[in-house]
Amino acid sequence: MARCPLCESDVPDGRTDCDACGQPFNKPPTTRTTPEAVRKALEGARKDLGASTRDPADVAFPRGLLERAEQTEAAGDLGRALDLARGSRRALEIIRRESRVAYALKYADAVLEEAKQAGIETVAFQRNIEQARALAARGDHATAERLLRRVSVRTLDQRRERILAGSLEKAESRVRYALERGGNVGDASALLAEARKAIAVRDYSKVRSLSAKAIEKADSQRKYARAETILDRAAAEVDASRRDGVNITEARKFLTQAREALRKGVYADIPLLAQRTRNSLREARAYAAAEVALRESEREAGREKRKGADVSRADPILAQAREALEAKEYAKVRGFAKDAHDAVREASLLKTVREAFASLRLDADDIRKLGAEATNFEGMLVELGKAIEGNDLLTARRLVSQARHTAEATRETHFRTIMERSLQIILANATRGLDPVVARQLLREVDDAITLGKAIDMQALIDQRMEDQDAQTEGKLNERVLRARDDIVALRQAGQTD
Repeated sequence: MARCPLCESDVPDGRTDCDACGQPFNKPPTTRTTPEAVRKALEGARKDLGASTRDPADVAFPRGLLERAEQTEAAGDLGRALDLARGSRRALEIIRRESRVAYALKYADAVLEEAKQAGIETVAFQRNIEQARALAARGDHATAERLLRRVSVRTLDQRRERILAGSLEKAESRVRYALERGGNVGDASALLAEARKAIAVRDYSKVRSLSAKAIEKADSQRKYARAETILDRAAAEVDASRRDGVNITEARKFLTQAREALRKGVYADIPLLAQRTRNSLREARAYAAAEVALRESEREAGREKRKGADVSRADPILAQAREALEAKEYAKVRGFAKDAHDAVREASLLKTVREAFASLRLDADDIRKLGAEATNFEGMLVELGKAIEGNDLLTARRLVSQARHTAEATRETHFRTIMERSLQIILANATRGLDPVVARQLLREVDDAITLGKAIDMQALIDQRMEDQDAQTEGKLNERVLRARDDIVALRQAGQTD
């Protein structure tokens, strides 16, 4: 480390000037001068020190150089006195430059911090500040001062104003968006008005915070409105499910939690809780639908059982369906309910077939009593009995239909045969004087007898009716004979009298 030949201060190696007094190292000391030049230099140094408003401790070094210059002048060394006076003035200027550089760096740091908070791009500005600080640390305050003068603080202020205006516009946009979404933006609008007022009076330190608060308020109200809408929809679905008879106990729990989250402002939980509410309702609806299907099958089984149907095959299926319902396997429940329904329906149809079989057996007895040919019909009844014993419902129903048709056909054929035979007998007895009215009455009696399943002898009926008719005719003739005889007797008696 070198030593300054003028002020005897230690100077780092590589410097061309003294950091304390500014004496150039390549300039030789002054050897010849005039007293007038020394006097002017001393007066200038005194004037600069007197005009300085700094703390006396800050100008102690320049003052010391001035005192040494005065002492050297008194000793008669005018050249060194001139150099010391000039060094005093340079030292004072160095101190002033250091102060200016320190203030400029401090102000630049403050502007840089505000610019960063405002979101302004400050890479070049920050790089210049760092270079100036490095130069000042090396003692090159003149270069540092020149570099700081190139930093456009005003331009940065303008950029900061534009950025803050952009943040204000962003806040206005967010407030409008929140208002469109149904949010209450009263507080956000008030903060936005304060931010506009702050930017109008160039109080930039408040603009960003007020804009951020306005955005926060607007977003909070927008989220609240959205969460409230989601919650209202979920509540409407719960109410609709309640009216449909669905169990909404679990859904109400989630709905209560969602309302509590809305009250606390935990908006992120509300969509999740609303979705859980919907899932719970979906689960409850599926459970209710499966339970309705199962209850319908159980109700149908009980109804058919009371009617006398054998529903034993449906009972284990219904038990399996109930177990599946407890396990929340709704697809299986619906399948078991359908199987149980089919089993009950099959039992009901089988009961109907058995009742039809019993009715057909009575029809067979009636046909036999009528004396009709029933061989084919009885064969069908035998096949029907086998189908019923084998639970072959399809074949049994087909045979029931065929047997009924055969029974009706047999009755119809027998009826026509009897009626034709009766008509032939009536026509054969028409020569005996059978009255047509009596004939029609006899045909009605034959029809009634066939309907009641009774056999009737038409010839015997005709003979009976003819006997009655002959007796009536004979009585009438006898009555006429007696009347004629009485008339003849009366005429004879009248002739004798004359």
